[in-house]
Amino acid sequence: MKKMIIFVSSAIALGLLVSYYYYNVIKNNINVKVISVFQTGVYSSFDEALLASDNKNKIFYDGKLYHVYDAITSTKEAKAKMINYYKENNIDYYVKEKYVNTALYDNINKYSELINISDDESLKIINKQIIEKYGDEII
Repeated sequence: MKKMIIFVSSAIALGLLVSYYYYNVIKNNINVKVISVFQTGVYSSFDEALLASDNKNKIFYDGKLYHVYDAITSTKEAKAKMINYYKENNIDYYVKEKYVNTALYDNINKYSELINISDDESLKIINKQIIEKYGDEII
């Protein structure tokens, strides 16, 4: 009985060590970053989504509903500025966190730096550019 307990304990310890090693190897090889995608509406028909989108948003159909994406940010500062913008203008929004590769994150990060120093009118233009360039890659 004692030999069985030692064998099982050794097998568990060895399994934990191997799992920990592979977890660290995989974690270091995967280059993903987190971005924030602002959704300003969910609609049951494309026409409703199109009416609400004012041509500066990206409409995404998930098989059941049409989601209207309005902005994409990669930094905490830009995310906070966009949240403040939505609150000041009484716009309902929902923030989704998405995982993207490092190259896409770096591209969005350039725009996020512009968001940090922009006024409200510039925010609309910057977000439209981000949505047009990278919207398809994100959704």
